[in-house]
Order: sequence, then C-alpha cells, then structure tokens
Amino acid sequence: MRFYTLEAALEWLIYAAISVYVLLSQYFAVKGFSPLQIGVLMGIMPVMSLFANAILFKLASIKTRVFVLRITFIFSIFGLWMVYVSTSFNRAFFSMVLFTFFFVGIVPMGEAVVVGMVRRKGFSYGHIRLWGTAGFACFAFLTGILVRGGFVFLFVLLTMILFMVYFLSWKLEDENMFVDKAEKRREKLPAVFWFMLAVVAVIIGVNNFNFIFLPVLAKIREYDISFSGFSFSLMAASEIPFLIFADRMIERIGVRHLLMSGMLVVGLRLILVPMIVAQHVLIFVQMMHGWTYIVVYYCAMHVIRRFDVKLQNVAQAALWTSIQGLGAIVGSFIGGSLAERLGVSSTYFIFGTIALILAFFVFFAARVWNDLLIGGSGR
Repeated sequence: MRFYTLEAALEWLIYAAISVYVLLSQYFAVKGFSPLQIGVLMGIMPVMSLFANAILFKLASIKTRVFVLRITFIFSIFGLWMVYVSTSFNRAFFSMVLFTFFFVGIVPMGEAVVVGMVRRKGFSYGHIRLWGTAGFACFAFLTGILVRGGFVFLFVLLTMILFMVYFLSWKLEDENMFVDKAEKRREKLPAVFWFMLAVVAVIIGVNNFNFIFLPVLAKIREYDISFSGFSFSLMAASEIPFLIFADRMIERIGVRHLLMSGMLVVGLRLILVPMIVAQHVLIFVQMMHGWTYIVVYYCAMHVIRRFDVKLQNVAQAALWTSIQGLGAIVGSFIGGSLAERLGVSSTYFIFGTIALILAFFVFFAARVWNDLLIGGSGR
C-alpha cells in the first residue's frame, strides 16, 4: 500500500506541474507576444526533448532515475523564475531554453519510475495513471482561479509543486536504470512500431495545438481570464472514465479500433472549436478531450507493455521522444507559423482535417499489423 501511495502521489504531482506549464501560453499572450512568438516559445520544450531526454536517461543509467528527478526539479525552479523576470522575447527565449532542458525530463522520468514499480509490484498502470489525470484536473482548475489575481501566482504554484516532488523523491525507491548495451539495439523493435510512433507523434502534435492555442483563442474572443484553466481542468477530468475501464475496452474493442476512434475525436474537436463561439458551449466541446490524447497514449503504452521487458526502456524512451519532441513541434512551431499566416481558427480546421485523414489511413493500414503490435484479438 505504501508503494502504491507513493507512485500515485508522484503521478498526481508531475501531471499537476504540466497542467500549470501549459498556461504559460496564456501568460505569453498577455505579455503581448504574437502567435508565432508564442508558438516558438512553447515549441522550445519539444526541441529540448529531442536530446535532453537522451542526456537525462543516460545520466539515470549511471546514477538512478530518482537522482535525475531531483536535479530536474531544482534546476527547473531556477529556470522558471528566469522566464518570469524576462522582459523581452529574446530573454524569454533563452530563459525557456534553460527551463525546459530540465523540465522536459520530469514526466518521462517520473513515468519510468512508475512503470518500473507497476512491473515489480503488479499494480494496474491505468489506475495509477488516473491519479496523474486527477492531479492535472485539480491544478488546472486551481490555476484558473489564481491567475485572476495575477500571473505571478502561476509561477508560485508551479514552484510549490516542484518542491513537493523534490521532497517526495527522497521516499521513492532508488532504482538503477542500467541495462546491457545489447538490450538497447533499436533493430530489435518491429519496424511497424516506428511507423506507429510516427502516427502517434503527428496526431498528438495536432492535438497539442489546442492546448497551446486555446488560451490564445480565448484572449482573441475576450473570454474570462479563468476560461483556459477551467477548460483544462474539465478536459483532464474527462479522461477518468476511460482510465477506469481502459484495459477492458482494449480487450473488447482491440487497439486498432480504439486508436482510430481516438484520432477521429481529435479531428472532430479541432474542427468544432473555431465553429463554437459561446463560451459555455466551447467548454463542453473541450470535454471531448476524454477520448483524444489519453486514448492514443494508452494504446501506445499497451503496445509497449507487450514487448519483452528488455525492450521496454528503449520503446518507452522512443515514445516520449515522439510525444514531447516531434509531436509537440507540430503543435508549436508548425501550428504557430500557420496561425500567424492564416489565423488561429483556420489552423484549427487544417489540423482537424489532417487528424481525420490519418484516422482512416491507420484504420486500413493497421489491418496488416502483427498481433504482437496491435494486441488483443487484433481487431
């Protein structure tokens, strides 16, 4: 029970940190940065993830995952306040580079600790991951209230969360990540796995556009300043029903159909957002989130857990590089560039169309996937 509580608390806090982080786009909008500049600033973290995670995981193989968690939290706090005191785009850019180099490792390293514990103790990953969703929802709601008093509270709250995780890390099991070099050879993973990661990267990338630019859209439409925080809170809460029944759904529906359904809902929501003007209606549309990111992510994690234990570290590192790196670049840099040229609403339509096309492509392409990859009955 003690280990379950520690892992649940870790999930709660690392996703709470992410929920506060995503509102930085609203902070940058209030500071007067353009959509392209916001896209660049919010796109720094995915670029950092392309190599920072490799460095951090390498350090974890020499030391421990928990050790790396501790240093990421300490240096993230320093970088965060560098962002706050930045008075120009150039200073904000370099401060975000420092901040995100360490902050980018928080969720992957935290999830690695949790997955390792799940494997050793036999816990349900879905039920522990549910605590991460709950943490995201609660702190997104709280942040939405606090920013009414000024965006300095966003930075104060994120600092407090990072300190709490730092102190919690001293109670976690200190597990060394070292694995033999022969176990790290990527060629052992099926080639179709890399195809799946590419699809996941793109679909999560276009989905991330909504996270980054919903606060910008809210500012353009002059919604209440707490709109984004409340929306993110409800979006996270909408994931809970899926996480409770995730394994049962995969068993009954199959990964291929479940993955396709998540991609379809990503596209549908992106197309609906610019069409809905009423603030309260748009909040309910955002609750479609419960069948978007979490479904795609959980399908990918289900595939990874079916691999041999020796390959899971490699596959998990590749997944996070896809999600945090390539995928987020699509939502930040490409999304910001398109929003600058065509407008935020038009970019929502474009990305929604891409998601729908990809969903149908995956449905037909996945028919040839090996049962080992698609899992369950292969449906």
